[in-house]
Amino acid sequence: MKQNSKYRYFLSFLILTLMALAPSAHGVSTVITPPLTKCFIDIRDAHISTTIFKKEGRLAVKVNAISSCNTLQRNVVLTVKIFKEGRFGSQLVQERSTDGKSPKSQGFIVKNQFTFAYCKNTTKTRYYGIATARAIINGKSYFTHPVRSENITQLGCGT
Repeated sequence: MKQNSKYRYFLSFLILTLMALAPSAHGVSTVITPPLTKCFIDIRDAHISTTIFKKEGRLAVKVNAISSCNTLQRNVVLTVKIFKEGRFGSQLVQERSTDGKSPKSQGFIVKNQFTFAYCKNTTKTRYYGIATARAIINGKSYFTHPVRSENITQLGCGT
């Protein structure tokens, strides 16, 4: 009998606990707090730069990236790396970063539109970009995970 009452006590406790944790029938549910900022990196696909071709008459592979945030960013260092696929894996072709101390590296949008590599020939080669950033937002330092361009693009540009 003593064991049976312990069992009923435990079962009653369990049921009451589950009822307390379950959402109510009155529409009250758990509130999820969204992030305070909406910041992200947008990296574009590799392409042949029309601007460099028009200005210099040379072919160049280029990758652009933007760091965008709904809160003011400061000291943004937005790094873009261009990779080409080869027989033995990917190879780094070019890497460039924004200057965190520059006025252009402050604000809601920071752009890196100067990462390119001149083509040495017109051999078809597959390229992609990877971007990372670090910035000060609301007085705290943040680092992003690497973001890869959506597509690996084949271009007539051997580097």
